[in-house]
Amino acid sequence: MTALPPAAALQGRVLIVDDEELVGLMLQLWLEEAGYEVHRAMNFDQACACMGRARYDLVTLDVVMPGTDGIGCLRWIRQHHGQVGVIMATALGEMDLIVEAMRLGAYSYMIKPLRYDLVRHEMARAMERQRLLAERHAHQQQLELQVQTQTQELRAAYAALERQYQELEEQRVRALQADRLQALGEMAAGIAHELHQPLNGIRAFAEGALYGIRHQWSTTPEQSVETFRDIVAQVDRMAAIVDHMRVFARDSSQAAATAFSMAAMVEGALKLVRAQLRLNGIGGEVEIEPDLPLVMGHAGQIEQVLLNLIANARDALVQRRQRGQISAAWQPVLTVNLATDTPRSNVRLTVSDNGGGVPQEMEARVFDPFFTTKEVGRGTGIGLSISRAIVERHGGALDLANRPGVGATFTVTLPAAG
Repeated sequence: MTALPPAAALQGRVLIVDDEELVGLMLQLWLEEAGYEVHRAMNFDQACACMGRARYDLVTLDVVMPGTDGIGCLRWIRQHHGQVGVIMATALGEMDLIVEAMRLGAYSYMIKPLRYDLVRHEMARAMERQRLLAERHAHQQQLELQVQTQTQELRAAYAALERQYQELEEQRVRALQADRLQALGEMAAGIAHELHQPLNGIRAFAEGALYGIRHQWSTTPEQSVETFRDIVAQVDRMAAIVDHMRVFARDSSQAAATAFSMAAMVEGALKLVRAQLRLNGIGGEVEIEPDLPLVMGHAGQIEQVLLNLIANARDALVQRRQRGQISAAWQPVLTVNLATDTPRSNVRLTVSDNGGGVPQEMEARVFDPFFTTKEVGRGTGIGLSISRAIVERHGGALDLANRPGVGATFTVTLPAAG
């Protein structure tokens, strides 16, 4: 059987399903006169065949038909052709079936005997509704397509950002590890000086013991024990410095956060730089408030921030002395202060110096990535921007109190654990 042509461009395509030949023919004539393309079916099977061959805008259904009635036909249409508008045709005594039809999604109904003006009016209303539904459906499909496209674009952008973040995180970890090694290299001279003193003490104790043995000195057991205790103490002193260097050089980026003592962290950092400060003629003052609360995080990372701040202060003091813009009474001083606020909810670590401060025109840029006021090749490499990022990842803040011509104070504020 030849397929029917596409729906007419004027009004639309209508399928009339009615087992009464006269009623169907009358409706067909009225609707064709109004500009509709009309097809007819006498029962459910013919209706299914017609709807399998062509697309319809509207279907009129007789409620009572032999075999599958109008209600059954409506259920089938809603299941297989959900967008088609349906108008029921019924007699007055069949209103209970009309109620059921409206519940199943019929648009409206017409009471037999049908009237020409009412049929045309009802069909026009139904066609306008179908047009609006089609526009809404098309608009919804367009929106869904846009949402799908934008979702795919956002997913692709998110995946690209994830890859960039992973790359930046890997670069950050490598930079931090490299900086730890660079910081140890910069502190090597001071650490060597720190180890030199206990080594000289051990040598002196050992040489004294050998000399006494060769010359048959008479020593008491108590004197020998005291000598060996002194040797052990010097070895422990060196071991503590070496152990701290090993811990500092270890990568802690993947380790779990733990509660740690800021006071112990400061003491450990000063073991690495105290001799270096002395070699540069810099006086160091340390003020640590007793019984400070613990801080949650990575002690090694906060120690690296502290060492960077100390290195910056040291360089500022050395450069100011080299420039000679000082009075005869000026002495380079670096102060480390550790305290808590009144409700003991935060721990504050400050590093202050009298190295002249940051030039006022550069003050707003000191935390910018890659910004430095030092000469090429100077500094530990991580910079204040990374130091601030480390502190912020610990839930804290890193701030500058600048005094141009006098000095600078950097403050690390960290929340207390628990």
